[in-house]
Amino acid sequence: MWFDNIVDLIFYLVALGIIAFLAIRIYRKQEEKLSKWKVIVVIIVGVFSFSIHFPMFEKTVELAILPLGVWILYFLLRNKGNSWKNYRPYALLGFAGNYIFLAAFFISIFIYHLIYDENELSHYISDISEAEIIPVHPDGEGNPQLSGDFMEIISKMKQKEFFSVVSYDDMVDDFQKENERFPYLLANSKPRWGSGADAVIYIEKDGKGILVNTEKRSVYFRSNEKVLKEKDL
Repeated sequence: MWFDNIVDLIFYLVALGIIAFLAIRIYRKQEEKLSKWKVIVVIIVGVFSFSIHFPMFEKTVELAILPLGVWILYFLLRNKGNSWKNYRPYALLGFAGNYIFLAAFFISIFIYHLIYDENELSHYISDISEAEIIPVHPDGEGNPQLSGDFMEIISKMKQKEFFSVVSYDDMVDDFQKENERFPYLLANSKPRWGSGADAVIYIEKDGKGILVNTEKRSVYFRSNEKVLKEKDL
């Protein structure tokens, strides 16, 4: 499955719907009515293929090359009367399903970027009703809290170039390191609904920078205002 957000899921279901629609059309046009469960099995087997995988748009794309499932069905059904003739359209539909899913995959990427802006901090932090600040390094002193206008401040924060990627190990495991730049972890915040933008979010020691780490990227945002309460720093 290639979906990890609501847009991907919707287009995955749309692709399934298209395959089901085409299967029903084929079924209604055939004079000899076949067992429905066998039709479903043939379509599923027809999906099997030899594929090549390559990275694109921060995901792994699967391109079907050889119809292994169709070949298997051919060898199993070729000597059983009209079986191969009757089931062949469904086997080919199964293989074609790989390209229907591939098309849905590319369209979902386009639609996702129309709806969600991964360069905005609000994409990663949308709900802080249950959020809390956790010091993850000895440099994180005191009992800091989010500023009352936290959401307003981050809506104005701009993405800045971050000169180096700060790894989780650097920040959590090496507690002896001095002058940690991001000693605070913003826990239990929620990304925009349906975005699937799960991230680990660190706040800079001076309270004016936020580092967002996802599986795909690290993004740094900076503001002239502090997102942590001054009196608690």
